[in-house]
Amino acid sequence: MIAAYLGDRIRLSVVLVLLSACAVIADTDVGKWKPQSVPSPDGSVQEVAFPRERIGWICGFFAGVLRTTDRGSTWKELKSNLTTERIGSISFLDSNRGWAAATSYAGKRPQQVILSTTDGGVSWTERKRVEGGIVHLVSIWFFDERLGWAVGARDDKPLVVSTSDGGATWREAYLGHDGRTWKDALIKGELTNEIRRVRFADALHGWAIGPGAIFYTSDGGSTWIPQYVSGDGVWLNGIAVLNSDKVWAVGGRGFLLRTNDHGVNWTRVSLPNKGDDFLWAIAFADPKSGWIGGNGVILSTRDGGDTWERQVSPVQGVLTDIAVTSSRVFVTGGTSRVLVLRR
Repeated sequence: MIAAYLGDRIRLSVVLVLLSACAVIADTDVGKWKPQSVPSPDGSVQEVAFPRERIGWICGFFAGVLRTTDRGSTWKELKSNLTTERIGSISFLDSNRGWAAATSYAGKRPQQVILSTTDGGVSWTERKRVEGGIVHLVSIWFFDERLGWAVGARDDKPLVVSTSDGGATWREAYLGHDGRTWKDALIKGELTNEIRRVRFADALHGWAIGPGAIFYTSDGGSTWIPQYVSGDGVWLNGIAVLNSDKVWAVGGRGFLLRTNDHGVNWTRVSLPNKGDDFLWAIAFADPKSGWIGGNGVILSTRDGGDTWERQVSPVQGVLTDIAVTSSRVFVTGGTSRVLVLRR
């Protein structure tokens, strides 16, 4: 099982690096997507974060991050103190404070580490080394200056670690399915083998998604219950939480799910795509305006998700992440570029 897991992880990483090799899609004309080159040191871009209108960051599994201070018009690689670490996921609260999930190659085998910065990504401090078995951290996300989560897998089982003190200390929210943390609703052993994303509406109510399942917590992540199990193993990868009632999730084979009652009922939404598009990310600027990024496809809505329009993407690779500001939409994907849309 471990060998198979490693093989799957390696194949997925290769696909992401090759297909999302370094693009942020940026636009100067209102309503039109244009690719913008960014100085990724290894040709890859993976996640984009914009906690402020003018200031944003990009990571792409290299040592450090790219930063912009002019709304994404130009990007600069920050020469950080990292040497053996490769950052795969980032979360920033403001112009200075941020966290990252990274892979460290300092030891005999790669290890997963959580880093933090207080100077906008110039220097990083290791906060936790997630050990025990074969660990892979997929994503990190902070709700505020205290509450944060890093998610992924350990030994082919889902893993969530959380902090309530800004990253000074971390604890495992749950691991595996020992009967105490997973309910019997996950029938026939159809369990997700990792958690891909986690998002919260407030300090108590949040959702975590992975291949084939969506989980919900109402106590800040101490306990989780499954709300949706696909049964056919569809890969769910992106999530957008508008409030404690309205949540969206996207995944493989053109899957778009929505709930308007905090997950009591999940409904699949039809999309104007080929039906087999792999959808990676979803983000909303407000309750009406939203975007989805997938394998060479961008979808948008102006009516709160009732209808979606397929847009022309100038990049045909994997579009892995979306960030929205008051004036622009940023999508990572392609080769050393970012897609930007001026709203």
